[in-house]
Amino acid sequence: MAKVLIFKWGRVGFLLSARREAIDSFGGVTETFDEDIKSFLSDVDFGLSFGLAYQWEIGVFIDTRYNLGVTDISKVEFNNSGIKNGTFQFSLGYMFL
Repeated sequence: MAKVLIFKWGRVGFLLSARREAIDSFGGVTETFDEDIKSFLSDVDFGLSFGLAYQWEIGVFIDTRYNLGVTDISKVEFNNSGIKNGTFQFSLGYMFL
């Protein structure tokens, strides 16, 4: 029998690395920036996840989710507001069980 699943849960994320890469061209001169910015960001991020999935009897499924960050991950002030994570996911797959 086909199934409809609704997801909602909390999540915790851990920062492993953070790099900023940029290429700047001005006046015919091109500069490349690559720097470690981990010291400017929090090591832990908390959030909420919401999702909806549909699975057919043959095992094929479609899944969509949104992850909403609820904590400010910046250690420095940025434009009088914080920085929060947000991720949209889409999956198409097959369940073997």
